[in-house]
Amino acid sequence: MPAYLSNGGIWASLWPVLLLPCLIAIGGGFLLEAKGTRAPLTLVLLAFGVLGGATGYLTGISREPVVGAVVPAMLTLVGGLALFESSRHRDRQIVIALIVASLSTNLLLATLWGSHDRAIAEQNEKVDAQNDLERKLQQLSVIEDQINQFRADLGLKPIDFADIASGINRSDDKEQNSKSRQNSAAKKKH
Repeated sequence: MPAYLSNGGIWASLWPVLLLPCLIAIGGGFLLEAKGTRAPLTLVLLAFGVLGGATGYLTGISREPVVGAVVPAMLTLVGGLALFESSRHRDRQIVIALIVASLSTNLLLATLWGSHDRAIAEQNEKVDAQNDLERKLQQLSVIEDQINQFRADLGLKPIDFADIASGINRSDDKEQNSKSRQNSAAKKKH
């Protein structure tokens, strides 16, 4: 069995996206109860609900600005379907309205859920980066202590690495200032 099927974190993120279309489909099936139409209506509501949920979740977790492409595509799909079906079957307008509501509701709520998951993932990335930085600084501190201990064993005075780092920054600033002065002088000549 693939590992992602048994991963609890994935299921914890996706359960609302899967549960909401089921609840809407079952509720819609009972709301518009008619002999022999409940099962097909429930399946249609479930299909459009899952479509809206999947599209919304992927839109929400995406870091790219896909909303400008997804929303018009979904509105075109929903509007075209609703217009086509309501013109063909006047008696099914309530069913069509329920299908549109199912798709739209699942799209909206899944988008919010996906953006929430994305925000949590980004926060976790920041925490991981901060922890990595702190671990590297601790390693550098140990190395500095070892170098200074070695220098003390040789009878040399310890090195203050902070002074060296600030000296490097100052020399970088001097180089950058001289380059910008040279560029300014070259521009004035032209």
